[in-house]
Amino acid sequence: MLKRTKIAAAVSAACSILASPVMAQDTQLEEVVVTGIRGSMQMAMDVKRDSAGVVDAISAEDMGKFPDTNLAESLQRITGVSIDRAQGEGSNVTVRGFGGQFNLVTLNGRQMPSANVPNTSGGNSFGASGNSRSFDFSTLASEGVSGLQVYKTGRASAPTGGIGAAINVNTIRPLESGNQAVVGAKLMDDKGGNVTPEYSGLISWANDDSTLGVSLFASQQEREGSQRSGLNSGYVWLYPYDPSNGSVANAAHTNEPAAGQLAAYPTNNRLDTSDYSRTRTNAFLTLQYAPSDRLTITADAYYALNETEQNSNQSQQWLARNFSTMSWDASGVVATPLSLSEYHTSTPEAPFVEIGSDIMDDNRKVRQNNEITSLGLNFDFRLTDTWTANIDYATSEATSKGGFPGGVSVYRGVFSSAASGWRAFDLSQKMPNTLIAITDGAGDQDGKLTVDEIGTQQAYRDSSWMAHDVDQFQLTANWDNGGNITVDMGVGATDMKMNQDSLNEGYTLGGWGVAYTGDVEEMAPGLLYEVCGICKFKTFDFQANRATLDS
Repeated sequence: MLKRTKIAAAVSAACSILASPVMAQDTQLEEVVVTGIRGSMQMAMDVKRDSAGVVDAISAEDMGKFPDTNLAESLQRITGVSIDRAQGEGSNVTVRGFGGQFNLVTLNGRQMPSANVPNTSGGNSFGASGNSRSFDFSTLASEGVSGLQVYKTGRASAPTGGIGAAINVNTIRPLESGNQAVVGAKLMDDKGGNVTPEYSGLISWANDDSTLGVSLFASQQEREGSQRSGLNSGYVWLYPYDPSNGSVANAAHTNEPAAGQLAAYPTNNRLDTSDYSRTRTNAFLTLQYAPSDRLTITADAYYALNETEQNSNQSQQWLARNFSTMSWDASGVVATPLSLSEYHTSTPEAPFVEIGSDIMDDNRKVRQNNEITSLGLNFDFRLTDTWTANIDYATSEATSKGGFPGGVSVYRGVFSSAASGWRAFDLSQKMPNTLIAITDGAGDQDGKLTVDEIGTQQAYRDSSWMAHDVDQFQLTANWDNGGNITVDMGVGATDMKMNQDSLNEGYTLGGWGVAYTGDVEEMAPGLLYEVCGICKFKTFDFQANRATLDS
């Protein structure tokens, strides 16, 4: 006979309790709404499943909560999409190898104009002009966006022009969002000691019958940053290498290239420093009216302004190409110097006898404002249970122009002093390094460069302007009886105009020979002042990385 233990009896009793009949509650579950990250992923999957062709999508987690603060950086989450950055921030997108100029960008299905003169793209740009229709995604604040769709295959319903992909940006619709309000504030640390703010606000309202709604979004974002670089402008070829060449004949060589070998040497060394700032202002306004179940009227307006400013300096040391010492790396196909030095004097024993070569400073101040305005009106009709129609019209304009009075984009002044009597270049480290001995033309021979020994060379002024206008009309219809076949049809017309102007002015002051030493201090005392260029390279110690110059 089988006997049950106390544990078996307890388990049996518990099972009996669980298996006992329970009275059903009279409760009906109407709807389950999934929000947050999971809801965002579910909406994106719905778009991909319900769309014809190859489509990827990103949806906001909630109103005002897009995955990234920059739309381009959100797009790089999608397979096959990469981005280009300007000043460290996502700007243009590349889809399947096609750059930004080959992709079509639409806002709520309407083609977006693009005007961008890359005068403040980092470094020391000058004389740039608008020559591309690439859309700059940094002009759009992500908090006002509800979703993104990337259509990687052609669509007859989309405007033409997207060889790589058609990218559609959706904004908030009040009759879909209901009554909500979001306010946000952020602080951005650029790790260089600068903290910049970002403010955004989004409100959506709809009446109880969902027949009238309005949504308003506004944001302002400030960004600051800097860019540092050390480089040379190019190389002079020595082919075939000739030891009797006038530039190298008098030098003391180490590991000199063989006669006839490919060889080259640099023309100059320079340090570039740029400090830039950007202020982005965005505003979206949407009005919706649904007088009946068969008609919805939507009117919307969009405004964006990007104000960019950049202050740059190039400190350049040009070689006279009469070398005293040269240490070569001849192991590669082309032999190049690891280090070199030159005297620009009568004899090496008297390095401070005569005025030397140029020490040049190229200073630039840039301001460029990019502005976009767009107005649209849409009528969505449900004609019958199977037929729908949509009429849409939009007019948009994008402009890029200089931020200085008169539309000037760039002011540039070049100053120099022929005060370098001896110089050495070290090219063996991560960054080119230069050591200079100062010789004074004024006769004080103190080895210091002062403002009364600096003269003007050239001055430039650049005005760059670009405008892109788009007027678009679309009439579409859809037939769907609930079966496996649907029919889309429509006509559309788009009128685009793009204009660009660029004016470059140059003024010869003291000329490249610095004919008027001290003229800057005489005309504008205090205009020139001393700065420490290498102090801005906080992650590179020039003194510690000077491997060959001391010898």
